[in-house]
Amino acid sequence: MSISMTLMFEIQSFNRLLHMISCN
Repeated sequence: MSISMTLMFEIQSFNRLLHMISCN
């Protein structure tokens, strides 16, 4: 697994977390 794919996955998870927090 390449670093860029891992980074993208990390950013996606982080964005989802931020979205959940801001919606609450």
